[in-house]
This record gives sequence, structure tokens and C-alpha cells, in this order.
Amino acid sequence: MKTIALALLVCALPTVAHADEHCSIDYVSVPEGIKEVIEGWVAAEPHCRGTIALRVIPTKDGLFLFAERPDGTVHERLVPDLTAAGVLVASWVADSWRIERPRKKKKKHRTIEVRAVAVDEEVKVETTVEVIQSTSERKRWISLGGTLVSGAEGADMGFRLETDLIVYGGWKISVAAQKVQDTMHVYTTSGLMQQGQINDWSAGALVSRTLRWRGWELRGAVGIFALGSKLHVEDFYYDSPDPVFRYEIDTSAAFELSATLARDIGERWGIALSTAVTQISQDWHGRGDMPWSREQTVTRDEAQRSWVISLRRRI
Repeated sequence: MKTIALALLVCALPTVAHADEHCSIDYVSVPEGIKEVIEGWVAAEPHCRGTIALRVIPTKDGLFLFAERPDGTVHERLVPDLTAAGVLVASWVADSWRIERPRKKKKKHRTIEVRAVAVDEEVKVETTVEVIQSTSERKRWISLGGTLVSGAEGADMGFRLETDLIVYGGWKISVAAQKVQDTMHVYTTSGLMQQGQINDWSAGALVSRTLRWRGWELRGAVGIFALGSKLHVEDFYYDSPDPVFRYEIDTSAAFELSATLARDIGERWGIALSTAVTQISQDWHGRGDMPWSREQTVTRDEAQRSWVISLRRRI
């Protein structure tokens, strides 16, 4: 009897292996653009045998997928982007193949080998979905960009490094460091107005509110910075250089209000354009090297305007 049963099993397996492969997806409610991406992933699935009714609902945190099988089984998942949605739907329609369709193997030990292959491919599909989700669900960014500051005599340059530390819903806490140059007009001991050169180093923390929509991000932030500045002014009196301030340093607090518009580039990268207004109040005290030089105080009280274009990466 065992021999007869084994013979019947061997004869039946080729019939299952050569069954026509087909799948059916009823797109009950799927926005255009999303449907095409999912269809591409499903078409690339070599073992498409399942039947599902699919709904896709865009949300502020990604795409909510709801699928129902003919037997009443329900699948639902929130995914961050189109790639994760396509891979996940393709894995759902391939589920039935893992039970029904064995591959051709050597006639001996056919049943054992088919089960091993099915288990391996199941692990591979599920692992692929989880990796995509873990990559796309990262909501923190690190960015490095060039800064353009509007000074008294035109635009000055600098750079800015910023990274997100804490994310809670749409709120973020970030830290930033910046180095910029600025210019200002100073009345020196000779009574003439000269141009002063300022080098600013700052570091601080920001609290921001972020809104996201289909790869775009709008962020408004307020921050407080520790600011260290060096001022250099030269006074020319009767053709004799009289440096009023020679790399004098003042430290103070600065307050920043900024807005950022960013666009994702793929899964990990993005570009951003920011504009900021920084309120700065500082005093420098000093005198020149000439005998007739008098002690002088230079006050800086301005709302510094700056623009930053930066490259971002998810972390």
C-alpha cells in the first residue's frame, strides 16, 4: 500500500507544478500613480497565484494598505512609500504559491526539497519587506549646506551643519553649528565710518514642527544659539593705520526663526532650502594702538538674514 500511495503522489506532483500561474487583484480604491507602481511589482512576481481585493489610502505618515482574500482573510499594513507598498502586495499575492506550487526537483526526496525551498523563499520575501520599512521609517535627518548672509556690503558666505536628535510625531528637536562672515559699518576714533569684518561661530538647539506630503517636507523652527564673534576694524587717520579692534571677541546669545522646504531624493537622500532671521545683540570695547586713540564701544544690534541650501541624509 505504501508503494501505491508513493506512486500516486509522484504522478500528481507534475500536474500541480505545471498549473497555469495567474493572480487577480481587484483595485477597489487605489489612486492613480500608486496603482501603476503596485502593478509593476506584481508583474515581476514569478509566483503570482493569489486573489485579493485591495484598497490604498494615502495618509500623512505613508500609505495604508487594506487587502481581503476570498476566504475572508484580511491583511492591513501602514507603509512609508510606494516601494514598500509594491513589495508587500506582491508578497501577499504570492502567499498561496508557497502552499500549492512546488518546484521541479530530483524525483528522489521531492517532497522534502520542495518544502525547504518554500520556507527559504518565504523568509526572503518577508525579510525584504521589513528592510524597506525600517529604511523608510527613519524620520531623522543630518544635513550640511552652504550659507549666504546679507551684510552691509552685500552677501557673505558660510556653512551650517544640522542634525535631528528627537522625533515625536511631527515635532523634532535638533542641534546645529554654523560658521559665517558678516559686515557692519563702524564709526571709528577718527570720526570716519569704516567697514568692520565679523566672523561668527554659533552652536545651539532648535524645536521644529514638520509637515510632510508625498516626498515634500515643510518645517518651521525656533532656536537659541551660543554665539562667539570676532570683529576687526581699521581706522585710517592721516594715512596712518590705527587698528581700533584687532580680533576682539564677544560672546552672546542669539535667537533664530527659520523655515525650510525640502524634497526627498530616493529613500535616504534629500535637498533643502532654508531661510532664517537671527536676532543678535553684541558690544565690543577697545582702542587703537596710536597715542591719540580713545577707548571706544561698538554695538551690534541686528536681525541677520540668511539662506541655506543643503544636502540631507536619513539617519
